[in-house]
Amino acid sequence: MKTTLRGDLEALDDLGFSGGRQARIQIAEEQARVAELDINRRRAQLLLDTANDYHALQLAAEQIRISIGALRDGALRLRLTAPYNLS
Repeated sequence: MKTTLRGDLEALDDLGFSGGRQARIQIAEEQARVAELDINRRRAQLLLDTANDYHALQLAAEQIRISIGALRDGALRLRLTAPYNLS
């Protein structure tokens, strides 16, 4: 009789009537929500990193432009003052 009862309970558990199946479904759903939140967090971080890199690139390009302008000005001053440079 015990064997039959145990077999019946196992059959009920396999069918999901014991509540274990529902718990596993809820756990899987929660894991899916956590994974989706992680994807959204990574996407937001990627957008932020991309925006920061873009602005850093723009800043570097502007600094290069300013440096080139300063070099040109210095070269022009050298050419203008070279005839008066006695050393």
